[in-house]
Amino acid sequence: MLKPLNNIPLWEYKLTPDELAPVVAEVDAIQAANYADYTSASSQLAGDIEHQYFLKQCVEDLDATITREINLWEQQANFLRTQNYNTSQHSITSLGAWVNFQHKGENNPLHSHGGILSWVLWLKIPYTHEDEQAHQTHPNQSFAGMFGMTYTNVLGNIELAGWQLSKEMEGTLLLFPSKLKHCVYPYYSTDDVRISLSGNYAFNTNA
Repeated sequence: MLKPLNNIPLWEYKLTPDELAPVVAEVDAIQAANYADYTSASSQLAGDIEHQYFLKQCVEDLDATITREINLWEQQANFLRTQNYNTSQHSITSLGAWVNFQHKGENNPLHSHGGILSWVLWLKIPYTHEDEQAHQTHPNQSFAGMFGMTYTNVLGNIELAGWQLSKEMEGTLLLFPSKLKHCVYPYYSTDDVRISLSGNYAFNTNA
């Protein structure tokens, strides 16, 4: 589903249980092995998150699903065409994927990604927006637990668009331009882990 943000094209899709199955299997295996045999991604990422690892087994399955959604998104948004400044076919390639096991109080500060197109998949959200609001001193101004994006409006002011994440968003994929700055606010209402996956795509220069 196309979800424009101040004329910036975003795409949201809810994965089916079958599409999520290989992802869940690998994430469960990582946790069961206490993160052994997986390469930490922390040195290449901006987040203040202890457990971030590059994925292996489910990357091919994820790529098939995400590539399909990118093609549907491009049919409506024409984003890749405008970024490549021509009208030819645009071949893109995955730059890999990683998983974040975020704990209470950890955060991902404002940052952007490499490549041309990025994605996030929320696999487990152990709280509701109402839970987080209830734990704040000023509930009406709380960003706790949210996924945020910043952009400049027509007046030149920097605006924040926030996704009020809760359990209903589990399994949701969001596609966005890689240079769009975004952040993940910490949560406080539970000691349970929040699990998300991310990755990037770039133009295939060998195509």
